[in-house]
Amino acid sequence: MPIRESLDLQQLYDQAYSKFTKRHYKESEEQLLELTYQSLDQMNYPFYLNASTLLNRIYISTLNYKLLGNNLLKQNIYIYEYANNEQKLTYRVHTAIFNFYFKIGDIIAEL
Repeated sequence: MPIRESLDLQQLYDQAYSKFTKRHYKESEEQLLELTYQSLDQMNYPFYLNASTLLNRIYISTLNYKLLGNNLLKQNIYIYEYANNEQKLTYRVHTAIFNFYFKIGDIIAEL
């Protein structure tokens, strides 16, 4: 991947993160969805996981657990091969939150 494309993705991610911290969730979500599509097209799976993880946080913040579940399923195929330790832990926490909301399994055992 050319450095320019990588910088552009990172700059867009930083903008989306800034919107997230200002609680402009819808705007941040739209930008992150576009970033996930672009990063998958470029086969940049670690970056996909960064953007997708922030999407999870938006879905939790907006109590949109259905979209959280869908996003977790999409992440599952990449998480164990391309994620760093922080992303793996965050994925497990987000999965536990989803499972708690829908009363699935033993939450403490999952963590």
